[in-house]
Amino acid sequence: MPPGLTLCVYGDDEIDCSGFYDGLRNDGGGRVGLTSGWNDLKHVLRAAEKRASANPELVARECLDEVCAVADTILQVIDGLTDPR
Repeated sequence: MPPGLTLCVYGDDEIDCSGFYDGLRNDGGGRVGLTSGWNDLKHVLRAAEKRASANPELVARECLDEVCAVADTILQVIDGLTDPR
């Protein structure tokens, strides 16, 4: 069975900035991985808070959806389905 991938999410610790980097690493060993670059969550947070009336669970869900969408984009780049630029 081929090795899998591990999704690593690296967030920030600044009050003024909300965002993350997604990273995909090969479980087969080594330290090589692919990252997404910086992803700002401000737009996701603002939109989610308006729709969810600031319900923390729904806001968290929308942030997780964004993390997964970015990881899917990385996989599409690997498969050659998306231009990385």
